[in-house]
Amino acid sequence: LRFIYSTNTKDLKECPKVLPENHDENVCGLAIMVCISPFAYSIWIGDKANIPIAMTIAVCIYMVIYNWDSLQVNLINGVGSIKLQTYVTLIGIVLHIPLSLFLGVVCRLGTIGVIISMIVINTIYASFFTIQINKIINKNAFGIWIK
Repeated sequence: LRFIYSTNTKDLKECPKVLPENHDENVCGLAIMVCISPFAYSIWIGDKANIPIAMTIAVCIYMVIYNWDSLQVNLINGVGSIKLQTYVTLIGIVLHIPLSLFLGVVCRLGTIGVIISMIVINTIYASFFTIQINKIINKNAFGIWIK
């Protein structure tokens, strides 16, 4: 894995090349984990609990989105443009519990509903932060996108 520590403009031009490579490695690793999860669960917890494959897949989808989001957030934090991140995260925090209750209880999805709520919230985060870092890299970030 290659990591970016500098926010030098020259280094930021490398970001579009490095981010997809890191994300692809994460996705491959998670796909392998889903495939071997029944075996891993049987060794880890035996017959004490049954973890449905739907739960494993939901957590995998969440992790794919979360890993992508984390790549963007690390760059944004490094540049210091965190105002938008603060607002979007606060909105996500406010929405997460009601959405989790709605999906888990009202829609009767149970614990998978909570994971789906996390997927929805992190998809919103990843969308905003991907747009923001692309604007910063391309030097067309203005207003809240650069603050």
